[in-house]
Amino acid sequence: MTEGTPKILYLDCFSGISGDMFLGAMLDAGASLEKIKAGLSLLGLDNEFTLVSEPGQRQGITGTSFDVIVHKLSLLHSHNHDHEHSHDHGHGHGHGHDHGHGHDHDHGHDHGHGHDHDHDHGHEHGRSYAQIRALIEQSALEDQVKQTALAVFAVIAEAEAAVHGVAIEDVHFHEVGAIDSIVDIVGAALALADLGISQIVCSPLVDGSGTILCQHGTIPVPVPAVARMLKDADIPFSTCDIPTELITPTGMGIVKALAGSFGAMPAMRIYSVGYGFGQREIGRLNALRVFIGEPAAVEQPSNAGTVLLLECQIDNSTGEELGRAAELLMQAGAFDVSLIPVFMKKYRPGTLFQVVAPLQTEQALVQILFAETGTIGVRRQLVQRHTMQREIVKVMTEFGEARVKVTNWQGTTKAHPEYEDVAALAGRAGISYSHAVQAILAAYQTL
Repeated sequence: MTEGTPKILYLDCFSGISGDMFLGAMLDAGASLEKIKAGLSLLGLDNEFTLVSEPGQRQGITGTSFDVIVHKLSLLHSHNHDHEHSHDHGHGHGHGHDHGHGHDHDHGHDHGHGHDHDHDHGHEHGRSYAQIRALIEQSALEDQVKQTALAVFAVIAEAEAAVHGVAIEDVHFHEVGAIDSIVDIVGAALALADLGISQIVCSPLVDGSGTILCQHGTIPVPVPAVARMLKDADIPFSTCDIPTELITPTGMGIVKALAGSFGAMPAMRIYSVGYGFGQREIGRLNALRVFIGEPAAVEQPSNAGTVLLLECQIDNSTGEELGRAAELLMQAGAFDVSLIPVFMKKYRPGTLFQVVAPLQTEQALVQILFAETGTIGVRRQLVQRHTMQREIVKVMTEFGEARVKVTNWQGTTKAHPEYEDVAALAGRAGISYSHAVQAILAAYQTL
C-alpha cells in the first residue's frame, strides 16, 4: 500500500455486524492484537476481562473469532452472574446470532437481550454513559482513538436514552455489558488506528426478523436501540427471514458513527481481506467480511464513448460537506467532479454539482450525493465524449524517478508529470514544484 495514500475499509455486512465480529474481522485483516491489548490497558480495566482471539474455519472459509471474557471478580456479588465461559459461546443472546459472546455488548439499557447466563439485574449498579465517557477522556489513549470511541458511544447512548425515556447521561450499561461495550468499541477504535483507516464504506444493512427474548420480555427485531439509530440516518436497511437478530447496537453504532457512505464497494486496490465470525448457526456463513485497500483510479476510455452525467443543485450544504462529497465521488470511480456557483430560487447562491462517471458507478455515486449533501434529487443523462489515448512513462531525473502521463489524439501529443510524483520529488530534493516539473519534462524530452 502506498505510503500516505488514504486507506479504505469496506464493510460487507452480508450476515449482519456486531462489535465482536468487527474486531474479529479487523484482526483477521491484519490488526495487531497486542496493540489492541496495550491500548485497552490504558483504561485501567485489565483485571476485569480477558481477550480471546482464535483463528478458525467456518463452511470452508478461514477467519477469526473474537471474544471478551468478563472476570467474575470484577462483578458485584449482588449481580448473581453465573458465567460459564466454555468458549463454545453458546451463552449468547438466545437469538441465533451470538455477536461475539452474547452480551449484546452495548444494549446499554438495563437488560442483556436474552443472556443465557443468569443475570439478576434487580438494581441500578453498573457504569453509566457519563462514567464511560469520563473513563475514555481521562485515559492516555491517543486523541484519534478517543474521538472514534466516543463518537460510537454517543450514538448508542443517544438511542438508548430515547428508547427508555431517560437523559443521555443517565443511560446505564450493566457491569457485564459495560465492560463488553468498552472493550469492543475502544478496541474497534484501536484497530482502525493501527491499520491507518481513513475512510469507511459500508454495504446496505440486512437484519433478521421475528422477536428475541430479553430481561424486559420479548422484543421485536430490529431491537429498539438499532431501530432508533436508523431514524433520520440515511442508512440503507432491510430485514430478511432469518428468525433472529443479526445487527447488534454495538455493530449499528460503529456503522452509524463511522461509515462515511453506503452501497457497493468503491473502486479500490485490495490489500487485505478479513472474516470475523459470529458464533451461532444461522443457516449460512455467519461472518462480517472486511476489505482494506486504497482508492484505485478508474482510467477513462481512450476513444469516443458513452458516459453518465449526474447533476444536482445545492444551497443547503457547507463548503466542507461539498468538498467531502466531491472527494468521495472521485474515490468511488467518477471521472470528473465539478462544483459551479449558481443562483437558485429567490436568488439564493448555490452550487451546481456535475459528475461525469462510468455507467456502472451510478448507484454508488447517487448514494453519495444523497448521503453527503443536502440535495433531494439528482438529474441523470447519458452523454458522448472523446478522450485522448494515454500511457504512463517513467523518467529518471537528477532528483529521482517520476511518472509522466502522455496523451495522444490524431497526432496531438501532450505530456503532464503526475502531481504526486512532482510533489514527492520536490519535497525530497528541496526544490520548488515548478523546478521539479521542468526537470521531469526535460528528462522526458531525452527519451
